[in-house]
Amino acid sequence: MPFGTLTPLGRQLRSVVAAIGHSRTHASQATSPRAFPLTDQCRRAYHVSYSNRASTATAANEIGEESETELQHLVSREEPRADRGFQEDVTVLRSGRKRRRSRRRVDHITQALRRTGKTDNAPAPVAGKQDLSYSNVARQGWLEAAVSRTELSQHKHDWNTAEAEDGRLAKVLANWIQHHAAFEGTGEAEWMIEDTFALRAESGVLLRTKGYSMDDLKAWSDIVTSQDSLQAARALVAYITTRGPQSLPLFVLLYALRRPYISARALEIILQRALIILTDRRTRGRMMSVPENAVFLIFMRLLRHAREVWPRALARIAQLLVDFLPAAISKGEDPTIVQMERLTYMLNQALRLIAKPTALEPFKNNHLQEAAIVCILRFMAEHRPTLQTSRDGYRAVVLVQLAQRKTPEERQWAELKALSWPPWKQERTAMDSDITADVHGTSKARETLMRMQEAGYPHRTWEKTAMIYTGWDVDSTPTIQTLTLLSGRFVGSESSLWTARITTTRTAQEAWACYLAYDDANLPPDQDVFLAIFRKLHNDEMRRKGNGVSRAPDEELHPGDGREVEPLPPSTHLHTYTRTPPPTMDGLYRQLRNRGIVFKERCLAFLIANASSLELGQEYLQDGAIEDPELLTLLESTPPSPGSQPISAPLLAAYVELLSRFSMSALRPAPAKKPHMAPESTSPSMDSYPVTRNLAVVQAIELMVQHRLVSGQAWASVLSALARVGSMRNTKSTLASRLSRHYGARTEQQMQIETAILAYRLVRRVLSLMQDCHLDLDAHAFHALCRVTENMANAGLTALTSEAQAGTMLRRQALELLRSTTHTHRLRGEFSILVGTPSLRPGASKTSSAPASGVGESDAASQLLEVPGPSILHAYVRALGWMGDFDGLLDLARWIVEHQEVVCQERDADRNGRAVFRRMLVALRVFLERSWIAGEEREGAARGLRGSDEMASLPAQERELRRRRMPAPRDVVEEIRGLVESVEDWGGWAEDEEVEAYVSHAWFRPLKQVV
Repeated sequence: MPFGTLTPLGRQLRSVVAAIGHSRTHASQATSPRAFPLTDQCRRAYHVSYSNRASTATAANEIGEESETELQHLVSREEPRADRGFQEDVTVLRSGRKRRRSRRRVDHITQALRRTGKTDNAPAPVAGKQDLSYSNVARQGWLEAAVSRTELSQHKHDWNTAEAEDGRLAKVLANWIQHHAAFEGTGEAEWMIEDTFALRAESGVLLRTKGYSMDDLKAWSDIVTSQDSLQAARALVAYITTRGPQSLPLFVLLYALRRPYISARALEIILQRALIILTDRRTRGRMMSVPENAVFLIFMRLLRHAREVWPRALARIAQLLVDFLPAAISKGEDPTIVQMERLTYMLNQALRLIAKPTALEPFKNNHLQEAAIVCILRFMAEHRPTLQTSRDGYRAVVLVQLAQRKTPEERQWAELKALSWPPWKQERTAMDSDITADVHGTSKARETLMRMQEAGYPHRTWEKTAMIYTGWDVDSTPTIQTLTLLSGRFVGSESSLWTARITTTRTAQEAWACYLAYDDANLPPDQDVFLAIFRKLHNDEMRRKGNGVSRAPDEELHPGDGREVEPLPPSTHLHTYTRTPPPTMDGLYRQLRNRGIVFKERCLAFLIANASSLELGQEYLQDGAIEDPELLTLLESTPPSPGSQPISAPLLAAYVELLSRFSMSALRPAPAKKPHMAPESTSPSMDSYPVTRNLAVVQAIELMVQHRLVSGQAWASVLSALARVGSMRNTKSTLASRLSRHYGARTEQQMQIETAILAYRLVRRVLSLMQDCHLDLDAHAFHALCRVTENMANAGLTALTSEAQAGTMLRRQALELLRSTTHTHRLRGEFSILVGTPSLRPGASKTSSAPASGVGESDAASQLLEVPGPSILHAYVRALGWMGDFDGLLDLARWIVEHQEVVCQERDADRNGRAVFRRMLVALRVFLERSWIAGEEREGAARGLRGSDEMASLPAQERELRRRRMPAPRDVVEEIRGLVESVEDWGGWAEDEEVEAYVSHAWFRPLKQVV
């Protein structure tokens, strides 16, 4: 979806938000109830409870701004938040509520998994995080409503009863997990283990009372204890198919979703089964047995995994919530004021959770978040009476809009900003007077903030911070409208305003002047402010080194559209005055360290990942160990000890990225833990590979395996590093010389060939390690796999044709690699896993792949797990082309045409996406026709392959070379050409001029000469 224009979905979002804001005045006029047929008395009470929201919010401002935390903290026993605008007096609430000490809940299943060594399945412990499985998500919301004690106690009793029933079964399951693990490896028969467990009175009686047996208990155990999330999902499918969806206790589904990592394939299966389970209970009239807390937890945990591995499912998950949450709250009866408050509160919290950025390409996936938010806002607007949007709901909409690209009107406003600071509008022609701040200078996010204020929510620090990103400071002076992933958490300090001011600048000089103003304000040190100025200084260094993001000649970008820092204006009188010149990132780091400032979390992770040298990054890491001594284990290359606190995932991923950037550097020898282990010992994860443990890329792999890192970005960074060093276009081929223990004198070409082949072998080992961790490749990792496969194919062809250059052993290795079909099979299999092709998914069928609820997605394209961008498709075509897999190219062309709508949306969302997509189409013709080879050689190769007797008499090396020179069969070429020309928007089959320009490119010329 293009970001440059306001899409129909974006216009719909704006209209829905405006309708909800407008409904705050006219909601009492609503008739014809839909989801909840309220009585007149109940409807009046509901609207009265919201009538004084503005005045109550003002009172809250006088008392002081609340400290907003994550949802887990919102449900704890805290004082009620006054900004929700209920009739209770704030002072009475604060003085009347008494804190009661309750017994701490025990998570029996998690304890059982940790005691039996299955820690990969158990949720990671987070300090201060409350387990929502044993707390009502909506408690903080409905405790503040004006309700009677009888009604309040009744709802609490219902929830505690449902919780107790599932808790007893969960304890039985935990006992079985530990009991079964104690007998594993002892040789005891399975029936003896079951009988021993069934003799326990509490276990056997409870199972029989609930209608379950030992078979059910074993099936639940398989779902919970399976190391592979896909295997656990299949076990869930098998149980539901055999026993029916009504037989699965909800706590089993909820715990399966608590895994730290669920692959996209497994998440799709679990989402479909969750829809089936809830639909079945609603159809049977058993929705009253499903607590609203369970429905919201299913939504929240599905959403968390979708943000990590499957953003395209966000709208389906949001639809699940609005389909089943109202029924779970109302219990099939007329809703009361308490139920209305709970529904309103939970839907607004859902908006806040949806607005969190996705793990991979958050700006490109912004339209998926927008679709999910529109789904919930539409339900709230169409509900009778209209459900009101809270402060959290409005903030969620602003968060999504802040990450959207400028509209045409906003681009016009950006073009007229002066190069000096502040960037006031500067008219160039008389027609520019029609471009006004009220129309062109008001972004979508700013308009929502104004609607929010009109609805009765006065602007606080968070809203003022967001307003700066929209292009206007709190004093109404202009800034640079900047795309940002602003955090939804409450910003309660003035430093957040300075973070926004530094970010919304164009040059390093402007950012440094803003930072100096912050420093002069004598505010407390703030990590976010430091991170903002570090980013500006680092990006300016990259620009001066020429390592910035490349732009297409026809690409229209303005300041704030990306992370790029602009150069200084051409005239010095337009420069921003600073008493000191902007330092380097490391220079500012030294200044702040001399002042005793210690960097933490995100700021420290940025410094480590973007350090200018490996030694400097390790120094940053060592300084960070002042606050977190566990970080020293990364430098010492020691595995985490049992019971130790886990290292922060962002810091671990940042160090892996640093090691990947300097992949061929040798680490300083760490003190050996054992006297007989030398620092140059072979890595355990790299057995049979000529690698040394002190190599940076090998150490990165070791860390990810030791710490069971599930971050897809970290694994992709390692694969990308191996693809870079293994490239045949890399003139500094140092991998072979670094890794090989026994090597003699080699030419540069021999080194390049050996580097590419060895890099491919290392990538295969990394893929094997990822499989051991049950991780799937994401889009970036698949891109790296395509590049390293292409490098291997190019190196193999070079080795076979350069007999004088390549040795006998090297030619034998190259011939073995090129003749094997496992490489293309692996590549095509990974592509099928990445996109989620239904026909290739295990156990997929027409019935299983169709939505189980009224999600509104019936086409096959909506079921895709991932839609690769043009650059990934281009790399995939090149990898298949150099391997000579014409069937793979045909399957790819069919797939692209079948899903042309979403493929074109992804193309238009990319910078310069159309040009890259066209280059991919040109590459299709190039590799089908083998356009870099002379016509006589192609015809000779084809004649040779048709003469089987002649080919049989040729040496294996010559046969392989002739096969590589042979073009694709004519029928394959004609079918692919017809597929390409069937889509008018693609520009037709590649022209001869485009093919000639493609094969004459600098990075293609060496390969052209070889073959």
